[in-house]
Amino acid sequence: MADSFAAVLIGLVATTFAVAGLCFFGYEASATRQRLRHRVDLLGLARWQPAGASGGRRARDSGALGLLTATTLRGDELEFARRLAPLRIPASLAPRLFLVLRLLVGLVLATALVLLGYRFLNLTATSSLVGAGSLGAVLGWVTPHLVAARLSLHRRRSVARGLADAIELLVISVEAGLSLEDAINRIVGELRRSQPMMADELAVTGADLKILPNRDDAFRRLAGRVNLPSVHSLVATLSQTLRYGTPLSQALRVVAAELRNDELLKLEEQANRMPVLLTVPMILFILPSIFLVIGGPAVLKVLDVFAQMG
Repeated sequence: MADSFAAVLIGLVATTFAVAGLCFFGYEASATRQRLRHRVDLLGLARWQPAGASGGRRARDSGALGLLTATTLRGDELEFARRLAPLRIPASLAPRLFLVLRLLVGLVLATALVLLGYRFLNLTATSSLVGAGSLGAVLGWVTPHLVAARLSLHRRRSVARGLADAIELLVISVEAGLSLEDAINRIVGELRRSQPMMADELAVTGADLKILPNRDDAFRRLAGRVNLPSVHSLVATLSQTLRYGTPLSQALRVVAAELRNDELLKLEEQANRMPVLLTVPMILFILPSIFLVIGGPAVLKVLDVFAQMG
């Protein structure tokens, strides 16, 4: 029995490593195409820079390339890259590390489920052990993605909560005479404590505005990273305002007023849903107590009458 369990465990580990190798080689093939496409984009970006700008701004460009790489990632990989940023790990390594993390978690969970099933549930059949290992591998493969998606959703909601405040600060800065780039850089420090997620997105957008050849690309990157209807509306307003030369402060003020009205509508909607949501707790907890208080004495008296008659 022990020999069969060891054989099954070795086969499961070998299968997991084989699948991991195939996934890694497949990812390397797609990553190579992404790197080539990214280099082509950088070459196109270099044509927009002055001839003597490469030597004086090399440090700034090298830091900005990391931001450009981070903005080309998918949702879960981008969130993982953000979590790795305090560790000084380049964003270009985030997809590989995320793939390795998913494979390791799958291998650990597969091995743990096989050992637990053999030790405590008395699973000795080969099919049962393989099923437990496959279940653990699937759970390990999916869990990091779900966690990253949950963190990304939390980040988007935090950005949505701080968007109205950021726009109002932009209005104040623009009316004070600052340009859009300077205003964004100015409010990043103001939002760093109250709205850190919004401050991070604006910091990346400010860096994109300095590096990219036009502002529309920077705004589209912001909309792609956050992917919220309110951010898409803000990006469309900014693009139209800068393209047609309309007053920027007035357009931002209109967007801020719309966001505040949307927040009030959401609060009113939640308040209107409260009576419906309170119906079930009232039925389960309040009404039985009322029936007990009102009908309890009558029921006890009826029971006493039946007892005397008997």
